[in-house]
Amino acid sequence: MVLALNAGLSTGESNEHMARALAIAPFLLPANRKQGDRPYQGGVLDPYLTRWQRLKANRGFAKPGDYRNLIREGRALFRNRQWEQAEEKFAEAARKEQDDLTPWLYLARIRIRTGRPGQAIPRLRQLSRENPAQAEIHHYLGVALEDVGEFDAARKAFRLALRESPGFEDSLLHLSGIEIAEERWEPALIALRKLLNRNPEHAQAWAYLGTVRSRQNDRKGALDAFARALELDPENRDARRGMARLRSQRRQ
Repeated sequence: MVLALNAGLSTGESNEHMARALAIAPFLLPANRKQGDRPYQGGVLDPYLTRWQRLKANRGFAKPGDYRNLIREGRALFRNRQWEQAEEKFAEAARKEQDDLTPWLYLARIRIRTGRPGQAIPRLRQLSRENPAQAEIHHYLGVALEDVGEFDAARKAFRLALRESPGFEDSLLHLSGIEIAEERWEPALIALRKLLNRNPEHAQAWAYLGTVRSRQNDRKGALDAFARALELDPENRDARRGMARLRSQRRQ
């Protein structure tokens, strides 16, 4: 570019040619400018922005990283179980990007974990209608409904999740838990077999299987299942309680 300008000066090119040369100069990457320093050059989007910066600039964000930073910070707070602060971050992110499912799903998970599943249900129901192919939405709707005791609606939600993602382990586990709570042993066994065929080292699934076998008066099957659960997770409370109960019954 410098050579072109010098050539223009030395050969006495017209002002029009110089203007054209200067017009394209901002779109070359100067050595003293970092990538993405300025989102716009003369009202035109800088071609050296990253894809994310282009997207944000086009959508009118004052700071290209705002939304992404909110999600990143919210996830860090979520991992550290700082529920209140994480909820604030995701709520702000949801206000900025209402069409993105990520903040809404995190908000639902936070409200479920903090004992407020009822607050999550209306929005999850709306999202499940708008996004019928999203298994994760159906799953968390099922979890929230299960927590408030709406077992039939929860069962339907988990089945929708499994229709979209047949190997969704958490949905299989929750579905089996509902069937156990309502003493529907055969449907519980079907869900647990699917889960254990997919993941034979799922400790909680073995614990649930032990519960089902115990209720079916299959003492050996129950002991084997509880033992396997404790082998995988020595602190599993369901397996420990189930094993203790069976041993107590034997002594009697």
